[in-house]
Amino acid sequence: SIIAPTTNTWNGTVWSKTGNVTPPTSTDIVVFAGDFNITTQINACSVQINTGVNVVVGIPFTDASYLPNKNADAVLKIENGLDVLGTGTLTFENNASLIQVNDAAVNTGTIIYKRISSAMKNFDFTYWSSPVSDQNSGPFQTLKALSPNTLFDKYFSYANGNWVTENVNNIMKPGKGYIIRTPNPGVYGMPYPETVVMPYSQ
Repeated sequence: SIIAPTTNTWNGTVWSKTGNVTPPTSTDIVVFAGDFNITTQINACSVQINTGVNVVVGIPFTDASYLPNKNADAVLKIENGLDVLGTGTLTFENNASLIQVNDAAVNTGTIIYKRISSAMKNFDFTYWSSPVSDQNSGPFQTLKALSPNTLFDKYFSYANGNWVTENVNNIMKPGKGYIIRTPNPGVYGMPYPETVVMPYSQ
């Protein structure tokens, strides 16, 4: 038998399908009409986040709460597409994950995907890659945005057996690997104020 997906809406208090907090399933068209914080895996056929609604996957990072595996169980697993409408927001905190089963799924809107590197020493590099592609409108994820105070010639990718210097303003391509060196220790002013002390996390 073929079962049509059910629209299951979170209104800020309960899910429409069950009338309680029982989480949706991978056959549900999930609509967030109220703010929501995902701390364990949520499954859905597709997801829509309405304008003005804020959905956060994971717990925000603070120095006092840092654990290497924090948010490892915070997962939004979607069989198909994701739509973030208008002023809606979808934020993935450090170590939280977005999984989409259908490689041909079409997404709309903008997400925020936070990652914090392991602590590094001076002259260390971190490997980075983008999980999704930018569309035709920004904001775009540039290499410089990951570590804006790194020296301009310390952004690289690897191709044909050689390290290739990347322009700091290049937009990250999904699935492509990049390495970026730590900034030199010191105090940086505008436009990217930061105090760099080793060990240092990007």
